[in-house]
Amino acid sequence: MGLADAEHVREQYRDASRLDVRVGLYERFARADEPWYRWLLRQLGPASGERILDVGAGSGGVWRENRMLLPADVSLATLDSSPAMLRDGRSRGAPVAFAAGGDARALPFRDRAFDALLAAHMLYHVPDRARALAEMRRVLRPIGRLCVATNDRTHLIELRELAGRCGLGGALFAGPTSADAFDLDAAADEVAGVFGPVRVVRRRVPLEITEAAPAVEYVRSVLPGGGRADEESLAELGREVERHIDRSGVFETAACAGVVKASA
Repeated sequence: MGLADAEHVREQYRDASRLDVRVGLYERFARADEPWYRWLLRQLGPASGERILDVGAGSGGVWRENRMLLPADVSLATLDSSPAMLRDGRSRGAPVAFAAGGDARALPFRDRAFDALLAAHMLYHVPDRARALAEMRRVLRPIGRLCVATNDRTHLIELRELAGRCGLGGALFAGPTSADAFDLDAAADEVAGVFGPVRVVRRRVPLEITEAAPAVEYVRSVLPGGGRADEESLAELGREVERHIDRSGVFETAACAGVVKASA
């Protein structure tokens, strides 16, 4: 089941619970001077009076965590294919002026409606990314800013390789030649094909994992059916992570992600 498979997307984002598990791993074990959501907001750079669209906004973490940093007169619209994720965002206090369910390939907004657009860790879930990117360009005003966030191909590579050796597959393990692959290099090429010149900004943050269970739950969260068919392999993964921690004090991996920036 691939990242853009409709059933995979429905299962993953039926609510915010699986995403919360993954975010929780980074929040607990990342060794960064600046949290991801703060860094991401800085890359987008919202300015006073701007109209901003977040496509695939999920539960609105970037806006909840940075609400005190947003100019008071910014107008924020969010769109997601999961109504439950949008409800979670509103219930958790995301400062959204307008939230809509919808498809990135047919944005329900007029031409040139926004000054800036964020698409964070979502385009790999879209079957026709070229069409989605064309829609993003349509709704951006001339010289409006696009900020696409995705992972580098080395993201969590130590954890992914260990999980693979334990017999765990799933969407987490799409290789760089997979049709689902949308790492920073692929993203730069695809965005440039629609928008023209791009700028890639990369970010690498070490994770020093001191407990096996959060790493196992991270992997479980991306498996079909919540990993119910993979309990033995997940248990083996937990034992392997524990062995690393016993030897070294931590299991080390890194969150490797970044953004592709472009202008309409």
